[in-house]
Amino acid sequence: MATITRFIHICIFGSFIYSMTLMDGSITTQSIPTKTMYRETNRIMYRNLIDLKNHSDFIWIVEAMGQFEDRKHVNNYMPDGSLSDFYTVTTIKVLKVFKWDVLPNSIIEIVEPISTIKEQWLTTKIALDDYQELPPHKASLVFLAKNTFWQLWIHNAQNSVFPLGKDEWIQTNNPDRSHIYQWIIDEKIIENNGIFSF
Repeated sequence: MATITRFIHICIFGSFIYSMTLMDGSITTQSIPTKTMYRETNRIMYRNLIDLKNHSDFIWIVEAMGQFEDRKHVNNYMPDGSLSDFYTVTTIKVLKVFKWDVLPNSIIEIVEPISTIKEQWLTTKIALDDYQELPPHKASLVFLAKNTFWQLWIHNAQNSVFPLGKDEWIQTNNPDRSHIYQWIIDEKIIENNGIFSF
């Protein structure tokens, strides 16, 4: 999978806190800035339900077990110090299974195409395409595939992850995502009133 070297930088402010001691001895706290970088790829993106189902080895409803900051972030570097690969290992609990035989309530590790690089005064979050991490302790429909290392990974960027909170699915205007949420309703995973059926 070739990677385009163009990056899109978006600067936001995170919740990382550091302390400063003033000359009078008092302590103040300030936010350490967090910079988010998206690395675009030239891979095939599946934008309809049939393709997404056919190219996914696993289709589950899951919840991530921990906060993003506490997950295992892996960054691999070239000999010249440039970043070659990155991902986050996320522990999930399987709530419902649509494809592949695994028991509900199983605890499994998956790979997300996102990571962080921590420096003294800056944390950089880096992700493939437009990917955003799985929300912690909330149900999400995920489409997964096995990569070359036999890891289960989010293979279709943000179009592999569909949070099931009512605010996410009922208000989406993205046609690539709205038809997936309609399938979720048609399958009675979520009723129109936002009640889960699992």
